[in-house]
Amino acid sequence: MDPITSASRGASTTRTGPSAAWSSPPSTRSHSPSVLHGRERLAIANRRLHSLYRRVRDLALFDALTGLPTRTLFADRLGRSLLTAERNQASCALLSLDLDGFKAVNDSAGHEAGDAILQEIARRLVCAVRTMDTVCRWGGDEFLILTPQSGSREALTETARRLLERVAEPIALGGGTYRVSASIGIAQFPADGRTAAALEAAADAAMYRAKRAGKGRVVLAGDNAAALDPAGAPKGAGTGTPRG
Repeated sequence: MDPITSASRGASTTRTGPSAAWSSPPSTRSHSPSVLHGRERLAIANRRLHSLYRRVRDLALFDALTGLPTRTLFADRLGRSLLTAERNQASCALLSLDLDGFKAVNDSAGHEAGDAILQEIARRLVCAVRTMDTVCRWGGDEFLILTPQSGSREALTETARRLLERVAEPIALGGGTYRVSASIGIAQFPADGRTAAALEAAADAAMYRAKRAGKGRVVLAGDNAAALDPAGAPKGAGTGTPRG
């Protein structure tokens, strides 16, 4: 058989003989260094773009100072919790927590110390609630806490008291010791509101009632009873003196 015919059929890839020698086209394509470098640069650019996207997403969803969810992420989780509670006829609650006396500490110790105090308070709040709960830095020294499957009002009050106790613990910072307290308002679905806006407004109003009652206390929305201090005593009972 002619060597050329044999090569075309795959029996040989090289023609031999006194005439010219030749090889069949290679099975894989080689790339010049410039093409390879271009692909590497593109891969690096893609990785940087993806990293930048994650940073932008995190800035939108998580507070830069405390690492807590922002209003955007909190609103999403609240909406989902309300839908679940509505569908399953279950409970869901919001706790509005505002620090008492933080401005005075921030002004006297400086903003750097104030930021460190907010970070410590955020850590304590997260440690004091369940993993299914969401703690959000609502703004400044105000926090919102979402509690799906919140249970009874008594259980919510006990949770709030535990939060007050954790917040009131001394904070050692830079050789000094600082103390702040908190006021908490509680609103529960569906008794105090059936929408996110209604619950937020009810919890906020209850929190301000707690401040007016002497700070360092808990108030449930729609409850005309006296505000409770961390020990569960009504205002003026002689325990749990509020700190300003």
